[in-house]
Amino acid sequence: MKNIFFCSIAFPLIVTWVQLDFLTGFQKSINDSFAHQEKPVVDSLVTDIDGNIYHPVKIGNQFWLKENLKVTRYRDGEPIPQVNDDEAWSVLTSGAYCLNEDDPEDYKETYGILYNYYAVSDVRNICPEGWHVPTKEEWEELEDFLGGQSIAGGKMKDLQSG
Repeated sequence: MKNIFFCSIAFPLIVTWVQLDFLTGFQKSINDSFAHQEKPVVDSLVTDIDGNIYHPVKIGNQFWLKENLKVTRYRDGEPIPQVNDDEAWSVLTSGAYCLNEDDPEDYKETYGILYNYYAVSDVRNICPEGWHVPTKEEWEELEDFLGGQSIAGGKMKDLQSG
């Protein structure tokens, strides 16, 4: 099976599964969504190049990470520049990340990092070893498994809070 990492590209969700706001009801939503699976959460942990730890979860036939990425370097060790200025961010043509300026470390720990398209699509890869940014088809498979686009996000947020 494929290892797939869900990272926030356009907004920091809670996404990470996403990041936005954390919801309760994790156990109920897991039971409802994954009733045919004995144990959807994978027991091993995943570590990125910066030492951040992520929790894999099996959803359908795919493996995803519950948390958004918090890595500040590409897999080859090269730093990803931090750019918090809105004007500079809007004209970038190279990889970068940003954090909430009010409390960047707390924001990073809670929500992960917001990466631009160039960082996410860079061949140096921002995902931990053995993981990759999901393709459109992989996202669609996830959405379908969770009951469609209109409810998949809510189920992912429930998963994040668990």
